[in-house]
Amino acid sequence: MVDPLNEIVIPLVGLITATILFYSPLREMREVDKTRLVGKLNVFPMACIPGNCFAWMVYALPTSNLWLWWSNLPSFMIGLWYMSVTLRATDLTAATYRMVQVVVGGGMLLVSLGLMMVIIAEDELSVAKNVVGAICILLLLVFYFAPLSTLVAVLRARDSSAFLLPLAVTTALNGAAWSAFGFYLGDAFLYGPNLIGAVNGCLQIGCCLGE
Repeated sequence: MVDPLNEIVIPLVGLITATILFYSPLREMREVDKTRLVGKLNVFPMACIPGNCFAWMVYALPTSNLWLWWSNLPSFMIGLWYMSVTLRATDLTAATYRMVQVVVGGGMLLVSLGLMMVIIAEDELSVAKNVVGAICILLLLVFYFAPLSTLVAVLRARDSSAFLLPLAVTTALNGAAWSAFGFYLGDAFLYGPNLIGAVNGCLQIGCCLGE
C-alpha cells in the first residue's frame, strides 16, 4: 500500500526544493554572464553542482529511486551552464580558476568511476550502492560547506554579501525534505549528509539576517 505522505509528498517537496536550490543563483549567474565579472560571489557552490547532481543521478540507478534521478537531472544541466559562465569571468584569479577546474573535474571523474562500478557490478548492486553512496556523501558535503569557505571573512567584515539568502533558505528546506525521505527509506546515505545540509542552511540564514 502506498504511503502518500512519505512516498509522494515528501520526495515531491525534495524535488521542488532541489530545483529551487540549484536554480536560485540563476539571476546572479546571468549578471556574471553579462558582465564577465564574479565580484564577491562565492563561485565554489556553483562548481560543486554538476558533480553533486550527477552523483545522485548515478545513485538512483542501483537504488531504483526515480525521485533522485528527476530531481537532479535539470540541476545537473544548469550546473554545467554555471561553470561555463564562471570560467569565462575575467576577474577570476588564477588560483580560483584552477580550483574551480579541480572541483568540477574531480567530481565528475569520481562519479564516472562510480557509474562504471554500477555497470560492472551488475550482480552486486549493494556494493555499487555503497561505493556511489560514499561518493554522493563526499560531493554533497563539499557542496554544502562550500558557501562556508568565506564564513570567517563574513564574520570579521560583517558583510554577508558572499552568501545568497535564497540559496541558504532552499538549502535548509531541501536538506530537511531529503532527510525525512531518507529516514523513511532507512537510507543513511540519503539522510546523513542532508541533515548536515539543513543545519548548514540555517547557519547561512543566520549570517544573512544577522548582518
